[in-house]
Amino acid sequence: MEPVKDLNIHNDIRVKELLKQFKNIGGFQAQELYRAYEILEEMFNDKEIIRVLSFPADIVATGTRGILRDLVKNKMFDLIITTCGTLDHDLARLERSYHLGYFEADDIYLKNEGVMRLGNVFIPEDNYGPAIENVLQPILKDIYTKLKEKSYYYIICPVCGEKIFDREKEGLIVKLENHLKTHSKDLSELNFKIDEENKKIIGTYELIWEIGRRLESHPKKEESIIYWSYKNKIPMIVPGITDGAVGTQILMFKTEHPDFEVSVWSDELFLSKLFFGERRIGSLMLGGGISKHHVIWWAQFSGGLEYAVYITSAVELDGSLSGAKTREAISWGKIKKEAKHVTVWGDITIILPILIAPFL
Repeated sequence: MEPVKDLNIHNDIRVKELLKQFKNIGGFQAQELYRAYEILEEMFNDKEIIRVLSFPADIVATGTRGILRDLVKNKMFDLIITTCGTLDHDLARLERSYHLGYFEADDIYLKNEGVMRLGNVFIPEDNYGPAIENVLQPILKDIYTKLKEKSYYYIICPVCGEKIFDREKEGLIVKLENHLKTHSKDLSELNFKIDEENKKIIGTYELIWEIGRRLESHPKKEESIIYWSYKNKIPMIVPGITDGAVGTQILMFKTEHPDFEVSVWSDELFLSKLFFGERRIGSLMLGGGISKHHVIWWAQFSGGLEYAVYITSAVELDGSLSGAKTREAISWGKIKKEAKHVTVWGDITIILPILIAPFL
């Protein structure tokens, strides 16, 4: 057994040095935090691993967004899985400010003042929904227009089997009539079916890239997680895309353009190609919920994660996915038996800066 050692800190100590001292101090979660650092260091140095980052939206409403942005900007992960609120807060904060608040605020008073509270962050109502709508609706319209240009209707000629196509149904019928004349046939003599090659279906990661592309001229683009996902072509999957302001904006747009579709199945097909087979996967999972579970769910199809770091403030006593420790995932085959893994309990806004600083 190794002895417990006292911390030896000074006013210019480097974060990496502090983390290494955590290895031997006991200190309950300090030792687990060192273990997380050790696992991430090995994972980042493993050039054959597919690195996955997952996180919930609430931390994007805080200054922790800057760390998440830098992880994407510096290409430290190959795939991101998150929630709709991440898109909400990322876009809203490009347009307006969130404000420092406090947990003990009078929420009835805040409601009367038009201020929403997320923990100790105050968000004026106009800085959220309306701000997101103002930036997103023109972007959705532009995306739809570009996708529509790639869509077309087509008919397989019932006489010769040739594919005849046009962007409009009326134009397609005219083309078919002219084509049938070469076979000495009349349109009324034949049965035919009009099909559509619909390019107006897009996955969430493709939608996010298209939004990011249209932020290129935004003065604050480099603050955006969405922008760097697009810029570095790092897929950002949002399996719960309907559960937030961006999802509602998509629904509003779809009521006017019913053939526009954001398909989670496109995402799932993408993930199936990434995870199925003998793939080596490692992940840093912040918080819990759908983003955490989506990582470990897909990981089982590649034999389980080889590296896994959980950071959570949830507890396992209620059987929740958010509070479940890494060892529980081993029983499901979502983390390999021989994997390097750790669960760190604590506040992500405190733990993540310390954990990630040595790698940036």
